[in-house]
Amino acid sequence: MQSLLFVIVSVLLLWALPYLIAYGKVLKQTFLCFHPEPVSPEILPDHLKTLFQPTIAQLKTYGFQVVEHHLIQSMTGGSKRWDVLFQHRSQQIYAGCAPAQLLNSANPLLLSFSSFLEDGRLLFTTNVEMTWIYSQNPQEIAQYMGSTVSIDEQWQAHQRKLAEMSQPQTLSIAAFTESWKHHSRTNVKRLVQTKEVYWVEPGESYRMTWWTTATAIVKTARRKQRNKVQSHQIPTVGSTIDLEVDEFFQQQHQRQQGKLSPKSKRWLTWGTLGLFVAVYALRFNPQWMILFVATLLLHEGGHVLAMKWFGYRDATMLFIPFLGALATARKDNASLTEKVWISLAGPLPGLILGIGLAVVFNTFSDPMVENFQWVRQASEILITLNLFNLLPVYPLDGGQVADLLLFSRNPYLGVVFKAIGVVLLALLGLRQPLFLGFAVLISRTIPYSFRLAKLNAALRPELQQLPSDKPEAIVRFLFTKLQDSRDRSLPFAQKYALVLGLLETHQEHSAKWTTRVGLSGIYLISLIAGIVGGLYSFIPNLGLLGHTFNSLLQDPRVAYQKRIKHSIDQATNRLQTNPKDIQAYLDRGRAKSALKDYQGAIADANQIIQLDPGGLAGYELRAGIRKRSSDQKGAEADFAKVKSLRTQQLTQRLQQLNQVLRQHPKDTSAYLDRAGVHAELNHYAAAIADCSQVLKLDARNTQALLSRGDLYVQMKDYHRAIADANQIISFQPDSFEAYMLRSEAREQLGDQAGAETDTQKSESLDQAQTK
Repeated sequence: MQSLLFVIVSVLLLWALPYLIAYGKVLKQTFLCFHPEPVSPEILPDHLKTLFQPTIAQLKTYGFQVVEHHLIQSMTGGSKRWDVLFQHRSQQIYAGCAPAQLLNSANPLLLSFSSFLEDGRLLFTTNVEMTWIYSQNPQEIAQYMGSTVSIDEQWQAHQRKLAEMSQPQTLSIAAFTESWKHHSRTNVKRLVQTKEVYWVEPGESYRMTWWTTATAIVKTARRKQRNKVQSHQIPTVGSTIDLEVDEFFQQQHQRQQGKLSPKSKRWLTWGTLGLFVAVYALRFNPQWMILFVATLLLHEGGHVLAMKWFGYRDATMLFIPFLGALATARKDNASLTEKVWISLAGPLPGLILGIGLAVVFNTFSDPMVENFQWVRQASEILITLNLFNLLPVYPLDGGQVADLLLFSRNPYLGVVFKAIGVVLLALLGLRQPLFLGFAVLISRTIPYSFRLAKLNAALRPELQQLPSDKPEAIVRFLFTKLQDSRDRSLPFAQKYALVLGLLETHQEHSAKWTTRVGLSGIYLISLIAGIVGGLYSFIPNLGLLGHTFNSLLQDPRVAYQKRIKHSIDQATNRLQTNPKDIQAYLDRGRAKSALKDYQGAIADANQIIQLDPGGLAGYELRAGIRKRSSDQKGAEADFAKVKSLRTQQLTQRLQQLNQVLRQHPKDTSAYLDRAGVHAELNHYAAAIADCSQVLKLDARNTQALLSRGDLYVQMKDYHRAIADANQIISFQPDSFEAYMLRSEAREQLGDQAGAETDTQKSESLDQAQTK
């Protein structure tokens, strides 16, 4: 049940991600106030003249005439749009006509009738469907009639409403334009007062507040969904290929201009990373969490670096809880080679590093292995995640490479390949429900892929005849073919996506066969080497496979054993020269222990004990060997012997120091040595007394203060430890040891802020002195 919940949450997060990105963009978008720019009608493009002509002719029958042509800056500061202004013979009604910006309606022209009334209000009737983002303006009387209404119905509706209103104003062309500009700015001022927008440059530009932005995103999404549902029921009226081509390149321009700022990208990356860590922190231990996140960063970082290397724009890294991470960027004319290398740049570095760590790990002796289990865990995560991503299953990196190299030349096979990937992910989802999230998301793209494959197969022969260095001609050809196909009734947004997809597959198909063969070889070598290396890393002695791999790369354990045997031979040679060489016995015993020759190692340890019965080395070596060979009782006996011998040595050293101090009662070094011996024997009071005696002889002896402070910490007398640390700092302000002592004492007293400050000070002083 919990896994199913994770799947649902993951799918919802991925569904919401485009809206969150759009929210961030709109929130930072600057909107411009209305400012028409009069231009000569001679520069109006021919296809727009043709598009406007029927509307101009019909409006003339109502008593309108064309009075001005405008270029109007889009509200977002992107490309400008054309607008034709009409004046009625009464000079009380004006009409404005412009191409629809998104071409998602039945009518490619936006037509509005406008009249200013004597009471200052504006009446306008338009053929668009309104999405109420801002609060209604009390100075406006608006009739939104929708794109399917005829011009005659719209004109009659405006006349009927005007008859109900107060007397309309009679305005000249210049007066009407100024009134419209004033009305637009007054409305923005009203929205500033209602806190729906705020000024960027008063009177010129503004931005939406966070709540208005959220409202705009939600309502716009609903409108697009409604238009998508209705689009197949509405016949296309008056649409031209030129208009769609113009809109296509305007959209490309806006994509270029609308990229996220570096600051926004950082917030997006670190924000999603924080959410990702917060989710996984509830389920996994910190070490695994750190290693997993580091692996994802390395993987996606490889994609991002490759994207930047090949000139992609707006590269961003996102983390998606329960699913992983992804890197996104844009490049309109990316080649097949670039796409393949970008896909490989993610898994290959992590896979190589993971196998390398596993090889190093396998060279360690068993005691060292116990201290470096994190290396083993890191290699497992690196190999598992990256090798899995390298498999030829869509939408994994390897699947994308296979799709690019093998199926971009046969679009229908590409659709089948993606469908197989969905099935495999769904089967994996039977055991791990998180994969169901991937399967659901990819399955939604299959219909689009099939439609794209169908168009690709039909248009490819003609596409190949077009010059690749003239994208305008290719785009016009594609829109023309869409207009002649069953897809002509699709909304422009879907046509736009199809044209982009066709352009990409055309670019991929144009790659030479030698390039495909070379890249395929690189991918296959990477995949096979990754599988063999991964198996070897997890199972070094894998029979024939291990033997085959060892013939290519010598087994590191074999190399290690050779080095150990060489050490044994060297120690044996030294013992032949000097049979009483304790260090040689010690070296050989340690080497035999590493090879698990426990009897031979114990024999060398016994020989050391026989040569030096009062020494610690032989007993310490034998204790470690017995512990490794599971002789717990013998190990405990040897450890006890080591402790007893160490106590004897310390007692003898104590007697020697007592004798020195009887002869030299002011020898501060001897007092400090004796304090160290007392501390090792756990005689803390005696050790403190020796440190205090040193301070009586030399009040500024910082070593005595530091030693006594450490002893106070051992005795949990933290206030006195702080007092000694403060005394050291007063004598020697750059003593990092004193700050570290005080940090430890403050932490024990619960003063976390003070402890952290002292720790930072200690580290900075230590680094400065090291330099």
